[in-house]
Amino acid sequence: MLRDITTLNDAQKALRDLDDRVAKLFISNIDMKGRRVVNAGASLDKGDYITRAEVESAFADLNSRVESVKAEIERIKARLTAGGI
Repeated sequence: MLRDITTLNDAQKALRDLDDRVAKLFISNIDMKGRRVVNAGASLDKGDYITRAEVESAFADLNSRVESVKAEIERIKARLTAGGI
């Protein structure tokens, strides 16, 4: 994804696409009626429950990717400002 970014518009589009993917993580039709799932193991198959540790790991990875995109945007801005593109 980052290697396809050559302009500020590309970087902004990549960040919007990433935001859209993050938003989809929060869409759910599950109604647990106030109950909790406890002592769940790591998920194995698509559709399994996921543990808090898995969610935290996914968000840490996502945050790292967002920071990479932000850094790439800043590098592109610097190149544009310097007339490098």
